[in-house]
Amino acid sequence: MQFLTFLDDFNYSSTGWAPRRTSAPDISLMKIAYTGHELETLVADKFDFAIFSPMVPAPAIPYRIRMMSRVIHKVNETSYGIAFGGNGGTFCRIERDNAADPDGCFSHYYRLNVIWAGNYLKYNVSRVDSHGDRGEGISEELRGFSNVDGRDPADWQTWDIWVYEDRFGLSVNGEFMAWIYDTTYLNDPYYGIFSSTYEYNNAHFQHTLYYVEPITPEMSPTFQTAE
Repeated sequence: MQFLTFLDDFNYSSTGWAPRRTSAPDISLMKIAYTGHELETLVADKFDFAIFSPMVPAPAIPYRIRMMSRVIHKVNETSYGIAFGGNGGTFCRIERDNAADPDGCFSHYYRLNVIWAGNYLKYNVSRVDSHGDRGEGISEELRGFSNVDGRDPADWQTWDIWVYEDRFGLSVNGEFMAWIYDTTYLNDPYYGIFSSTYEYNNAHFQHTLYYVEPITPEMSPTFQTAE
């Protein structure tokens, strides 16, 4: 397997993003579009999610994922995030009917979930170990919900995941949030964009960059030795 740096500002529609897993009854309810300098993801169903991915493996550890995103359709509990530590699979267009099959891609992964809560954002981090027969992720929460303070929830937010051999770190807009000491899937190289809706349909998000690149001394976070 070749591990690659992946730098995408979505100026071109040839970078391979597509829906790879969903809990919706129909893959057509998951929509993705390149729109000039952005990528838009939409989940057009209630209580469902999708993972969109180019299925390009991440560089060898240590590496950083950076995603800059914002909410377009601002309704209660709609959410976006980063999926990483995902596996490949013998097939990779997984709908509800075959969601529990462990041979498909993203049958396990880590999930940063950023939730729109009206006048603020909140986030949590989970490890998804499998999926139920309706496509729902069966997960263990690694960090409980925390608020993103001092930021306009309607504005662009830049999220970073810093992946090391023994842990991964989380920052938003350059501010360190947490270390998470779980190594279960850190050597699995696939990553993507997580998009989800709650009781209202049409969860709509916009993404203006998605970078996956080796961590160099020049870019290493100042918090890398913090506990």
